[in-house]
Amino acid sequence: MAAETISPPGPEADETELSQHRALNKASPKVGAAEFSARAEDIFRGINYLRDRGVTEREAYGKVAAAYIHEEEVPDLALFSDVLLAAPVIMHEQHHIQELRGRYQEGRDAGTREEYQDSVRTLVGYNHKLRDLIYRNPYGFTKNHLVEWLEKAAGTTGDKIESLVNGVVAEVAVKEELNAMTDVTTNRFATVEEDLQGTDLVAEFSNGVACAIDIKHGEYATMHGYDRRRDDAVILGLGPEDLQDFRLNRASREKVRRQLRSAAGVA
Repeated sequence: MAAETISPPGPEADETELSQHRALNKASPKVGAAEFSARAEDIFRGINYLRDRGVTEREAYGKVAAAYIHEEEVPDLALFSDVLLAAPVIMHEQHHIQELRGRYQEGRDAGTREEYQDSVRTLVGYNHKLRDLIYRNPYGFTKNHLVEWLEKAAGTTGDKIESLVNGVVAEVAVKEELNAMTDVTTNRFATVEEDLQGTDLVAEFSNGVACAIDIKHGEYATMHGYDRRRDDAVILGLGPEDLQDFRLNRASREKVRRQLRSAAGVA
């Protein structure tokens, strides 16, 4: 099976996003489940090997990143390695965002606004990498395997990783549903800038109506602070019960299609 391509970024994409898009869409062999599993084990084995020899945590992750990201010629394996190795940083950013959010909203600390926005931007950028990885490799691993690998990489357990993954999976699942809808002419994932404003997907329908789509998913939505009502987007509320691995279940597919068609005025 040929590798799936990712829809081009929107007009607000910066050069980094465009470069990532070009790199990911290079002609490359499809990565199988066994290769993803072997890469995860290689990464963990490499980090443990360096730890046992007194290398600091930061240096260990850096050395492994050099081997499995910067020197990797298969784009999806490099992306997978990047997603795993960045997990500890992202868990720190999640915690940092929660700490900053209260001060930012209360206006008690003028310097908090920029720090908060930088952390959210870092988290959104990571989510886009995770999103692209899942979208390109729907049969390369299960959601449970991905959660387990990320928890191991981040050195954490609990629902934080699973909540993050579920939020990203919801975006991928809706994108797949848009791909299958005959009355949707074009659709794409949001850019980082659009995502920072609360948009996850953009779709144009056969009647010429374009819709921004904002997907709410449990704690994932609350963590980002996107808990306001919006008049400029279709808001889809999805929970874990709506997902079947990386897809929507049958009942949820019908619900999502009805909401989208109603918003676009498509009969």
